[in-house]
Amino acid sequence: MDPFTLAIGALSIGIQAYGAQKQVSATKDYANTVNPLYAAKSQQDIRIAGNEQKISQQNQNWMELQSHRQSLQNLRKAQQASSEAKATAASQGALFGSGAKGGQAQIKAEEATNQAALSQGLQVGRNIFGYNTDITGARIAQYGIETNINQAESNYKVSQAEASGFSNIGKSLGSALSLFKSA
Repeated sequence: MDPFTLAIGALSIGIQAYGAQKQVSATKDYANTVNPLYAAKSQQDIRIAGNEQKISQQNQNWMELQSHRQSLQNLRKAQQASSEAKATAASQGALFGSGAKGGQAQIKAEEATNQAALSQGLQVGRNIFGYNTDITGARIAQYGIETNINQAESNYKVSQAEASGFSNIGKSLGSALSLFKSA
């Protein structure tokens, strides 16, 4: 085989090796660029979820405060109704009659019913806030998992590019070997 053909064969091998090396380099550059971005995005997602959780906690605090205020208001209304009923019964001379006692019992029953409704509403609100807290915690964990998956995918691409590059070099060397054998 003439020297020109050998030179072209060697040049071909060199160009293929250079191309394989560039492929590996580009994939590594991609991974080095993308992995920090995935990590930064995950940190922002975690920060947002954390702030959502803080807002949820503030909403729960507000709900607890409102429930306490409504309980006090319920008690005040019941006391006021009881006082008015006693005053009315006293002015009519029936303070110790069965009608006054029945009216007082009705006022107490209404107070208890209202208080039970407030307590049930408060418990439902607490349950909702508990579920929201669990969801936020799961979301934060999910962001960490997504970051790990993204980094693993980038690392896989780097490994795949390196393997492909070495495979191409091997093919080139095999072609060159057959070229040299026929010379």
